[in-house]
Amino acid sequence: MPKMSTKITVDARISITYHHLRNSRVPELLKETHDFAAPGGFLEGKVISMSINAAGKDICEVQLDDLRDHTFLFLGTKLKFKGPARSRQPPAIVRVCRDRGYILNI
Repeated sequence: MPKMSTKITVDARISITYHHLRNSRVPELLKETHDFAAPGGFLEGKVISMSINAAGKDICEVQLDDLRDHTFLFLGTKLKFKGPARSRQPPAIVRVCRDRGYILNI
């Protein structure tokens, strides 16, 4: 069995293939917008929490981007690391005052 990526932590961005989603409720909820029979498809989301089950396997609670009002439990080995959590702060707006020679953060 493959090992879980050590980069997957709470708030990490992840992806999961359609193949691994077939045994969950996800295809039922997204049957109008996604073709789960298509090869190579995946959904992205983020890890909400992590725990270890009785068999000693890592379980991740995942919120998928296309289903924000649901969370799903998946084995950590089914997930692929996509990147760190997105910043929760909007980017700062910067205005340069060329005639005065300074920068304002608004």
